[in-house]
Amino acid sequence: MSEESLELVSDVRPVREHEAVSMNDYEKASVNKRVIAFFLDVAIGVPLALVLNSVLEQFLFNQLVFTITSNLLFSTCYYVIPTFLYGKTIGKKLLGLEVIDFKGEKRNFFQIFFRETIAKFISGAVLMLGYIWFRFQKDHRAWHDLMARTIVVQTYKE
Repeated sequence: MSEESLELVSDVRPVREHEAVSMNDYEKASVNKRVIAFFLDVAIGVPLALVLNSVLEQFLFNQLVFTITSNLLFSTCYYVIPTFLYGKTIGKKLLGLEVIDFKGEKRNFFQIFFRETIAKFISGAVLMLGYIWFRFQKDHRAWHDLMARTIVVQTYKE
């Protein structure tokens, strides 16, 4: 998609691959859009994860190894790589949202891997409080955003 085809808010622009940014260039993502993007990713991701699990079951017989391997592999392919390269998953792309570094620095692979695996696990481990948390924060950052120093922003005009 070219920049010309994007209808952008006057001072809001898409982030290019691994580019350093200024927080003044963006508006925070709305709570509703983040929730919808989450459910879109779940609707797309669950069938993909089920296919992956059925393939991995043929090769991994130990249940613990199977669970860890399938979760890491799925998270890396569906969440980590697209978020690192483009700042978004399919759900975020459909809603014009993007994950950027909170300080405006370039996204790095470890930061995004941590955000999408360990930090999201922690966000969900305690009664999903880490996910609910963003609803009550001024900048709408969930626990995994806080831990990974990221923020989800709106990039396209609503």
